[in-house]
Amino acid sequence: MSSERVKKELYETAMTGEKALTSLMYVQMTLYAAKSQKTYAKVRGEGRAMMRHTGIHMNQYLRAAGNDLESFRIRLKETHLPDELQPKAGAFLVQTVHTFDTTEKNQMYRKELLGLEAKVKEIAEQIEGLLKGMRELGA
Repeated sequence: MSSERVKKELYETAMTGEKALTSLMYVQMTLYAAKSQKTYAKVRGEGRAMMRHTGIHMNQYLRAAGNDLESFRIRLKETHLPDELQPKAGAFLVQTVHTFDTTEKNQMYRKELLGLEAKVKEIAEQIEGLLKGMRELGA
């Protein structure tokens, strides 16, 4: 495979990763808005909390993030990654299988929201690590 073709493939994969990262940022912003509006802080213990108007946006952002993550996963599988990126890509592919399948709800437990926030942060960090490695390789 030619050097230019490899660079182009890495670039396209990186752009797909950037799109997934942007979608995750929208999810993070919506989670932050939910926390700042105290939509779930009012409920003690394991009680359910309404997402109010952010619930609609959250579901849209979760769908978009799920679709973009899946596109990035597919691109990663199809791309001929250099050896130094293989471990990061492998870990990412294993950890992001069906990431947002069960999270589309209008109501969530406080624990679910906090877990979702941690999951989104972790995935975003993984994508950032992969993108950094791709940029260092010239993508």
